[in-house]
Amino acid sequence: VKVEAHSRIAEITFADAFAFFGYYESYDAAEPDLKKGAGRFLFNTEASSFRKFAEKSTTVAQLHEGPYQEFLLWCEDRVFHVLSSKVPKVVVLQENPDYKIERTNTWSAN
Repeated sequence: VKVEAHSRIAEITFADAFAFFGYYESYDAAEPDLKKGAGRFLFNTEASSFRKFAEKSTTVAQLHEGPYQEFLLWCEDRVFHVLSSKVPKVVVLQENPDYKIERTNTWSAN
């Protein structure tokens, strides 16, 4: 991934995120259980191995009051899974990309 003239900076705020998992994109692996909605970088996720793990290994499903959703956020070189009861707020900032930032070669299996 390379910072280019058309690269944009976004601020994404989860008002009620109660579980999340993040990792380097280069560690991504094919995930047959992943069911995600439309999107380019931020997806509403219907099913994933993270969701299964969170619901089996914690009391999220039993103790969280009300419905919740999973979101998959794919950044420059990181992947984040987030469980939240509210849709995140996305603001594209009016900032120029920083060309001094060096990114590693990454890939996505999904």
